[in-house]
Amino acid sequence: NEGSFRPVHITAPEGCIFNPRRPAAVAGRHLVGHLLPSAVFGALARAVPENIVAEGASAVWITQTHGVDLDDHHFTFVFFSMGGMGARPNKDGISNVGFPSGVAGVPVEAIESVSPLVLRKREMRPDSGGPGKYRGGLGQDMRMAVRTRQPYIVASMFEKMKFEPQGLLGGGPGARGDFQLSTGERPNAKQQNTLPADVEVDLRLPGGGGYGNPFEREPLAVLEDVVMGYVSLESAARDYGVAIECTKAPDDLIALPEDYRIDWERTAASGSRSPRSDV
Repeated sequence: NEGSFRPVHITAPEGCIFNPRRPAAVAGRHLVGHLLPSAVFGALARAVPENIVAEGASAVWITQTHGVDLDDHHFTFVFFSMGGMGARPNKDGISNVGFPSGVAGVPVEAIESVSPLVLRKREMRPDSGGPGKYRGGLGQDMRMAVRTRQPYIVASMFEKMKFEPQGLLGGGPGARGDFQLSTGERPNAKQQNTLPADVEVDLRLPGGGGYGNPFEREPLAVLEDVVMGYVSLESAARDYGVAIECTKAPDDLIALPEDYRIDWERTAASGSRSPRSDV
């Protein structure tokens, strides 16, 4: 491994964000490191776009909880969550995975078996992957509660709350992250928050940016994304120019894969499948 570093020279002057002086705040220093690969790739995108991945969620979301459980035992629990990876030059981005580390999230069963946390929801976040010839990876939607009778603390270090992960070569951006309480309040995403026992926490992790013109994506790939729940019918038409119908009967509880089909006439009539000048 040492040989792979020989062609690389790193300059980080003292006082820059990667080499801060005391008493600079460094508790979130890992976030800076997680954001660095996308910055490097962005700088190289014009030179070697065929070797570059679009920007993804970048930073792993770290959620720390502290409190007293129902048996009056003090607890501290930390878990990691991942958003979507950016799309690649010839493949979609991977959903819910750290990049470039490849780290995955903690299973719900493991979290609930060793802590008083309850994940009431954990699912793919539809339409969070940036549109593109290759779609960005999806983020995830989570709702967290704590089995406690007392106020508890959530300390968060979340990124991509303000700026969307950017697409590449005409690809659209992924969705921003969102941190919200069941009361509707949106607290600071980088601080400790003391919450009442009955307040739950919603985490919506960012998706990755898309790669290439979304109107060049294969219509059958868009159809598969709709069937899988990754892309909504509205996004398929708006972002990809593919008109898809759902023929599910009103009384049916769920839609089966065979209930979806491409309306080729409407797709062709829209004219949006031809490359757009603004992409």
